[in-house]
Amino acid sequence: MVKAQISLFIIIALAISAIVGGVVYTVQSQKVSITEAEILQVSRAPVEARPVEDFVRACMDEALLRGVISVGDRGGYSPSDSFSVNPSDPTDSEAIPLAEGVIDGSIPYWRFMSSKNKDCPSSSCVLSSKMPYLLKSDGSPSVEGAVEKVSKQFLLDCIADFSQLKNSGFTVVPKSSPSFSATINDRGVVGVLKYPIIVTRDDKSYNIETFYSNVEVPIKDLYELSSAITKEAGDSNFLEYSVINYLDMFTGLDDDSLPPISDLDLSLSPKSWNVLDVKEKVSSSIIPQAILFLQVFPSKNYKALESPFPLSEEREAVFSMLYNRDFRTSLINKTSKPIIVNVNFEPVTDFSLTPYFKMNCEGVCSAESLNILGVLPLGIQKYNFAYDISYPVIVRLEDPDALNGLGYSFQFGLEGNIRSNEPVKGSSSIVQNSDFSSTISLFSQKEHWTSGDVKIVISDLVNHDNNAAVVFECGTKAASLGIVNNSITTKLPRCTDGHLRAVKQDYSSSNPRISTFTSDPQIVGIDISPIVPVFFTVKKVPLTKNSDNNWNLLSDRRESLDNGESVLVVLDKIGGGDSITAVSQLFGGSAKTSSTKNSSISAGDYSVSMFLTRKSPKGEEVIIMPQERCYGPGDLGDVITGDEECAMVPAKPEVFNETKPLLLGQSEFNMTITSGMISAKGVNINLLVPYADLKSACDSGICVIEDLSVPSTAGDYVSLYPDVFNPVVVPKR
Repeated sequence: MVKAQISLFIIIALAISAIVGGVVYTVQSQKVSITEAEILQVSRAPVEARPVEDFVRACMDEALLRGVISVGDRGGYSPSDSFSVNPSDPTDSEAIPLAEGVIDGSIPYWRFMSSKNKDCPSSSCVLSSKMPYLLKSDGSPSVEGAVEKVSKQFLLDCIADFSQLKNSGFTVVPKSSPSFSATINDRGVVGVLKYPIIVTRDDKSYNIETFYSNVEVPIKDLYELSSAITKEAGDSNFLEYSVINYLDMFTGLDDDSLPPISDLDLSLSPKSWNVLDVKEKVSSSIIPQAILFLQVFPSKNYKALESPFPLSEEREAVFSMLYNRDFRTSLINKTSKPIIVNVNFEPVTDFSLTPYFKMNCEGVCSAESLNILGVLPLGIQKYNFAYDISYPVIVRLEDPDALNGLGYSFQFGLEGNIRSNEPVKGSSSIVQNSDFSSTISLFSQKEHWTSGDVKIVISDLVNHDNNAAVVFECGTKAASLGIVNNSITTKLPRCTDGHLRAVKQDYSSSNPRISTFTSDPQIVGIDISPIVPVFFTVKKVPLTKNSDNNWNLLSDRRESLDNGESVLVVLDKIGGGDSITAVSQLFGGSAKTSSTKNSSISAGDYSVSMFLTRKSPKGEEVIIMPQERCYGPGDLGDVITGDEECAMVPAKPEVFNETKPLLLGQSEFNMTITSGMISAKGVNINLLVPYADLKSACDSGICVIEDLSVPSTAGDYVSLYPDVFNPVVVPKR
């Protein structure tokens, strides 16, 4: 087949040369294996022998072109390079198996977990990489070596024995075996064929020693950008957090929601989920949508996402959070060159290549019932579910202008790995196939920005690093103002209700409103705050019961959490700007503090919720003994006869132990975190929670079943005594 096509190469040689650059006579000074002096000494063969030279160069041009394209499609490897691939399990492989049983149909992972899924995190989570070196001189395997390998094979098949030239009267006799090398430089790939031959025609002979060709293609730039993306995937775990945050958006206790990572519900009926249904929804909807939303900032195809359907104010804030932070990967100051190519993240949606999925429940996931309060219509259901997920992602970089407009792409694989809702290190109802679209309009073109001058000032009151990318939004349209250092004065598109926001990795931003339907100058400030870890300390303030059956707050007493007690703390950011939620659970006794979610916050206003529960250790149970209760007509008595009826309540002793937790207290209030309360290391928040000391009351024999309602109203004391329960917030040093 190849030999049958050889005669075409001479015909199309000029066309290919327009793409790949033809013969190289000069190059810029590069650290490559071909010296400048060697290339400058190249001269054309005599006119009579040039058809032979053109034939070889046409083969070289096509060989280099095929080499860079096939290696770019294979993540820097040649089609014949093999990997350990499980065709049915993409996360138990060294490469993404795109075509079952076809080795060269796989794309190698540049970051993946090489240990078995089932072994992580029970024993070990080992992260590995199949990212090749760029140059042969750096090590093996290399992109340069792969291009050379592919190009050489095609080149030798193309040249063959020069038999195609015999019909033109040429006789070609090799003086030695051919030697081919390919070298990557800043502009592309240079090919050198050292093949001494004697060309004879009409009784005249000519010697040709060396042939050169080159392809101008940004393979080096795309490799370096791919390397930066891979490094960022390890540094920030953006691949995992995109799925974690998106998954968390669709968890909850609604009918169509997925099992929540952490939630409490005051009800008698726990909700349950079929694990297989959850796996199908996460695999077919959550993961693909989260991956498709990912974007690199800045990149050529970075665009504003807009929802195809109207959203409520609450959902709009959630969508803004996703758009502002969770799906944007910033490579600002992390690459040596501007990013002028398209970057796309693509999920693997082949139904046979399902992600690894496991939860901390078998078959059916249901709540842990914290309390069923006897005859009272009150119960507490505690939901804590851990997701273990591994999934493949294809990262494709495209330069549509390369190769004279034919375009060039470079792709590689990354693997996301989540264990117990957290990235493996070295987030309503399900949206099925939502068609979120991106738009570019006149809104983003500066020649159409006609407002008065707007001075935008960025303020970072914590780290004083007053630089960030700035975006102006009007409804579903958005225009990027680029990177702003301290301040910028610019005109903006006309908009009656616009918003400005800053975009910076691991920062939250205020979202000031501005009307640009004016020619008057304006000054707008954008406050940015680093998102830092939050550390909680919780003490208890007791409510005690006296002999008169009254509950009193001992406002001057502070108690630590006892063995078996735990407090759940939830902070939700309120007001404008990015949406942030921090959830932590603290345990008393010898148990360690643990976080059930990414517990990080920034400066801003927050609503705070706390729930204190107790799993009484053996020998320290809280026991409420039965007592007689009598009810008259119209209450629980006999309405017909008017007789009073009596019963023992509860019917038998109510025992709260390690398997039957007890709610002791709860509270809800708002607080403000100022920039002065935050340091780069984080923020310490000291909280007080009121609680009903049911253990002491029951040990004294004065507790009754009605006392179980006291913990649910304990939070009222927070608003009654704000000076007592005011939280103390200090920067972490």
